[in-house]
Amino acid sequence: MFIKPALIDRAKAQPMSWQDIAFGRWLSRQEKLAFDPFWSRMAGDYALTLGPLSEAVATACKATEVISVHAGDSARVRADLMALPFAKRSVDMCVMAHVLEYARDPHQVLREADRCLAFDGYLVISAFNPLALANLTGLWPSHFGRAPWNCRLLTRQRVADWLSLLNYEVLTQGYVSEHALWFGDESAIEQRSNPLCHHVPWLRGSYFMIARKRVYPLTPNPSFLRFAQPMRSAQPAQARWNNPVDKY
Repeated sequence: MFIKPALIDRAKAQPMSWQDIAFGRWLSRQEKLAFDPFWSRMAGDYALTLGPLSEAVATACKATEVISVHAGDSARVRADLMALPFAKRSVDMCVMAHVLEYARDPHQVLREADRCLAFDGYLVISAFNPLALANLTGLWPSHFGRAPWNCRLLTRQRVADWLSLLNYEVLTQGYVSEHALWFGDESAIEQRSNPLCHHVPWLRGSYFMIARKRVYPLTPNPSFLRFAQPMRSAQPAQARWNNPVDKY
């Protein structure tokens, strides 16, 4: 299997609201319900919602100050996600809902979020699943080129590998949206449950991950163990000469 480079020449057209995505309001509710049980376990004073779609899924965030950051007019801070205007280690949480698949350089987006996050900070990510059965709907002519089928899909394992390189520990992960995304209005989706997606979670529409920044490596480095051993005091030269073993 060939893996395309993460860096591309031109960024994908980022949807500026959930209404720009097919069945977007229903998808936002599904992701919000997936994140809601975990907000009470993540403590912090400042949280950043990166991208125009992140604020809707982080309404239950327990942070004292939640700041929306993207390039649209509705943002509290208008900025490029690859060059965030925040000090190093100044925030406690970063929420990125469907940001990486539309970014020109997802590595740089993760590095910027990592720079702003404090030690033991939380990174909340959601993305569309490239293995989802709902992707077959994008082959229909009326859906071709429309979000969510126009983005660059990244597997959950690939994103988890990027996070491990930045020394993050994935606390929880899962899949959401087991219903079929076909035709009709959003009110009828609940009655079109896909039994295959119900029993095989990795065929669902999107996935989410909650990771935590760790200060020290998750696996002990053997080179550090030698510093834990007590240092032996050097034996005086006269004592070494009086040692019977040294005479012969």
